[in-house]
Amino acid sequence: AFERCYSLASITIPNSVKAIDGLAFSYCTALTSVTIPSSVTEMGYNSSGGHSPGNPFDYCSNLKYINITDLEAWCKINFCVSPLYLVHNLYLNGSDVTDLVIPDGVTSISDNAFGGCSLLSVTIPNSVTSIGNGAFKGCYSLTSATIGSGVKSIGNDAFNACEKLEEIKIPNSVTSIGNSAFGGCTALTSVVIPNNVTTIGWYAFDGCSGVTSVTMDNSVTSIGSNAFYGCKGMKK
Repeated sequence: AFERCYSLASITIPNSVKAIDGLAFSYCTALTSVTIPSSVTEMGYNSSGGHSPGNPFDYCSNLKYINITDLEAWCKINFCVSPLYLVHNLYLNGSDVTDLVIPDGVTSISDNAFGGCSLLSVTIPNSVTSIGNGAFKGCYSLTSATIGSGVKSIGNDAFNACEKLEEIKIPNSVTSIGNSAFGGCTALTSVVIPNNVTTIGWYAFDGCSGVTSVTMDNSVTSIGSNAFYGCKGMKK
């Protein structure tokens, strides 16, 4: 829609917009910030028969931050690709979000919602029951994550490549840990699988080279291929 508008420096997206398609603003190299209204429910797909799915802001080399007005609405967007993989900085009503607190009442965090974001910490309330695929993938600065007691499933790649994540407490409510969910979390030192988990996905803890011990219960009935591959420090 605005591809290669090289001089476009700012844009206001109105509350009537529900979808922003893949590559909609690609190569808008003068664009520095974008505000996403709470009306948006889909981002990066091909809803209007235009470009292929992808990041709406691909090749926007000077885009510094994404500003949102409603955190709960952001958690519900159906993302093809998170724009935060490119931009990294998420702002809520003009304030930089580094210590993310998901609002109480949110029931799920959508796929890719915060992937690539420069977060330091995440707090997920008890109201959340599922953490989507890639929800926090590539949050390289993330050091701590508190997962509420209502979460039942942790999606594929949910915390993949969060290489500074030192500790993760998986609540007893969780029954499944997705493929590569914690792959590449090199700062983790121990993993405790709670006693309701039945399934640990492929490569779930792949490359967690700092992990020295894993504790799991008899509830686990399936461990995917290479679930602990590359855990070079594992002792017990």
